[in-house]
Amino acid sequence: MFNATVVGNLAREPELRQTPNGNDVCNFTLLSNFKDETTTFECSAWGYNEKTAMEYFAVGNQITVIGTAQLNLFEKRDGSTGCSVRINVSSMSIPPKQTNFNKKPALTNEQLPF
Repeated sequence: MFNATVVGNLAREPELRQTPNGNDVCNFTLLSNFKDETTTFECSAWGYNEKTAMEYFAVGNQITVIGTAQLNLFEKRDGSTGCSVRINVSSMSIPPKQTNFNKKPALTNEQLPF
């Protein structure tokens, strides 16, 4: 395992699950692009992070997560070896919504000078 910081876009709606011992966990998938490659990160958020993800995350949001990452090797259908990355999230953030307070309202046809 190693520490990782990942910035990516939420690929699907967060999913709330419960462990056998009753703890809530929120699972979500981030897609991160670097050059021409897209990497998928499976993330698990617990406690306060789980509640935040369920309340505020939506598909397409750009999210930053920090946590402990684990690489998992698996065999693909074609027999080749694949690798997945799972992150146990310790901290996360979403950028503030883009608002344009200084944007002037659009002019109507009556207000146009020509």
